[in-house]
Amino acid sequence: MSFRLTKNIRRFVTNDSGNMAIMCAFALVPMVAAAGAGLDYAHSLKVQAQLQESVDAAALAGASAMRSSGNVSTARNMVNNFLANFKGGDGNPPVVTTVIDAIGRVSVTANVTSRPL
Repeated sequence: MSFRLTKNIRRFVTNDSGNMAIMCAFALVPMVAAAGAGLDYAHSLKVQAQLQESVDAAALAGASAMRSSGNVSTARNMVNNFLANFKGGDGNPPVVTTVIDAIGRVSVTANVTSRPL
Protein backbone atom coordinates (compact mmCIF):
# COMPACT_ATOMS: atom_id res chain seq x y z
CA MET A 1 0.00 0.00 0.00
CA SER A 2 2.80 2.38 0.89
CA PHE A 3 4.57 1.72 -2.40
CA ARG A 4 1.42 2.52 -4.41
CA LEU A 5 0.86 5.76 -2.48
CA THR A 6 4.46 6.85 -3.00
CA LYS A 7 4.20 5.99 -6.69
CA ASN A 8 1.00 8.05 -7.06
CA ILE A 9 2.47 11.04 -5.24
CA ARG A 10 5.60 10.92 -7.39
CA ARG A 11 3.50 10.71 -10.54
CA PHE A 12 1.32 13.65 -9.37
CA VAL A 13 4.36 15.84 -8.62
CA THR A 14 6.09 15.14 -11.92
CA ASN A 15 2.97 15.45 -14.07
CA ASP A 16 2.93 18.78 -15.93
CA SER A 17 -0.35 18.50 -17.85
CA GLY A 18 -2.69 21.23 -16.65
CA ASN A 19 0.03 23.62 -15.50
CA MET A 20 -1.02 26.19 -18.08
CA ALA A 21 -4.41 26.68 -16.45
CA ILE A 22 -2.79 27.34 -13.07
CA MET A 23 -0.26 29.74 -14.58
CA CYS A 24 -3.02 31.65 -16.37
CA ALA A 25 -5.03 31.87 -13.16
CA PHE A 26 -2.06 33.35 -11.30
CA ALA A 27 -1.28 35.75 -14.17
CA LEU A 28 -4.88 36.92 -14.37
CA VAL A 29 -4.76 38.76 -11.04
CA PRO A 30 -2.05 41.33 -11.95
CA MET A 31 -3.50 41.73 -15.45
CA VAL A 32 -6.92 42.68 -14.07
CA ALA A 33 -5.29 45.05 -11.55
CA ALA A 34 -3.28 46.74 -14.33
CA ALA A 35 -6.40 47.15 -16.47
CA GLY A 36 -8.29 48.71 -13.56
CA ALA A 37 -5.44 51.10 -12.82
CA GLY A 38 -5.33 52.11 -16.49
CA LEU A 39 -9.06 52.83 -16.53
CA ASP A 40 -8.85 54.93 -13.36
CA TYR A 41 -5.92 56.90 -14.76
CA ALA A 42 -7.72 57.55 -18.06
CA HIS A 43 -10.81 58.70 -16.16
CA SER A 44 -8.79 61.12 -14.03
CA LEU A 45 -7.14 62.57 -17.16
CA LYS A 46 -10.58 63.09 -18.71
CA VAL A 47 -11.86 64.90 -15.61
CA GLN A 48 -8.70 67.02 -15.52
CA ALA A 49 -9.12 68.06 -19.17
CA GLN A 50 -12.79 68.93 -18.65
CA LEU A 51 -11.94 70.98 -15.57
CA GLN A 52 -9.17 72.82 -17.45
CA GLU A 53 -11.60 73.73 -20.23
CA SER A 54 -14.19 74.94 -17.70
CA VAL A 55 -11.64 77.00 -15.75
CA ASP A 56 -10.38 78.62 -18.94
CA ALA A 57 -13.92 79.53 -19.96
CA ALA A 58 -14.73 80.80 -16.46
CA ALA A 59 -11.62 82.99 -16.44
CA LEU A 60 -12.62 84.47 -19.78
CA ALA A 61 -16.16 85.07 -18.52
CA GLY A 62 -14.77 86.74 -15.37
CA ALA A 63 -12.41 88.92 -17.39
CA SER A 64 -15.27 89.91 -19.68
CA ALA A 65 -17.45 90.81 -16.70
CA MET A 66 -14.58 92.74 -15.14
CA ARG A 67 -14.02 94.66 -18.35
CA SER A 68 -17.70 95.50 -18.86
CA SER A 69 -18.65 96.33 -15.26
CA GLY A 70 -15.34 97.19 -13.63
CA ASN A 71 -16.65 95.57 -10.45
CA VAL A 72 -14.51 92.87 -8.81
CA SER A 73 -17.40 91.18 -7.01
CA THR A 74 -19.40 90.93 -10.25
CA ALA A 75 -16.46 89.27 -11.98
CA ARG A 76 -15.90 86.89 -9.05
CA ASN A 77 -19.60 85.95 -9.00
CA MET A 78 -19.49 85.32 -12.75
CA VAL A 79 -16.57 82.91 -12.30
CA ASN A 80 -18.19 81.12 -9.36
CA ASN A 81 -21.55 80.81 -11.13
CA PHE A 82 -19.87 79.55 -14.26
CA LEU A 83 -17.94 76.82 -12.43
CA ALA A 84 -20.84 75.87 -10.16
CA ASN A 85 -22.32 74.02 -13.14
CA PHE A 86 -19.24 71.81 -13.48
CA LYS A 87 -19.72 68.47 -11.81
CA GLY A 88 -16.40 66.74 -11.30
CA GLY A 89 -15.49 63.11 -10.93
CA ASP A 90 -17.59 62.58 -7.81
CA GLY A 91 -20.47 64.92 -8.71
CA ASN A 92 -19.43 67.77 -6.42
CA PRO A 93 -18.57 71.23 -7.75
CA PRO A 94 -14.89 72.24 -7.70
CA VAL A 95 -13.25 74.35 -5.02
CA VAL A 96 -12.56 77.64 -6.78
CA THR A 97 -10.04 80.38 -5.95
CA THR A 98 -10.39 83.58 -7.96
CA VAL A 99 -7.77 86.32 -7.79
CA ILE A 100 -8.34 89.66 -9.49
CA ASP A 101 -5.46 92.11 -9.22
CA ALA A 102 -5.53 95.91 -9.26
CA ILE A 103 -5.37 96.21 -13.04
CA GLY A 104 -8.16 93.71 -13.64
CA ARG A 105 -6.27 90.51 -14.47
CA VAL A 106 -8.31 87.45 -13.55
CA SER A 107 -6.64 84.28 -12.27
CA VAL A 108 -8.77 81.23 -11.53
CA THR A 109 -7.67 78.04 -9.78
CA ALA A 110 -10.00 75.07 -9.27
CA ASN A 111 -9.58 71.71 -7.53
CA VAL A 112 -11.97 68.80 -7.80
CA THR A 113 -11.92 65.31 -6.32
CA SER A 114 -12.34 62.34 -8.61
CA ARG A 115 -13.23 58.94 -7.23
CA PRO A 116 -12.10 55.77 -8.94
CA LEU A 117 -14.49 54.12 -11.38
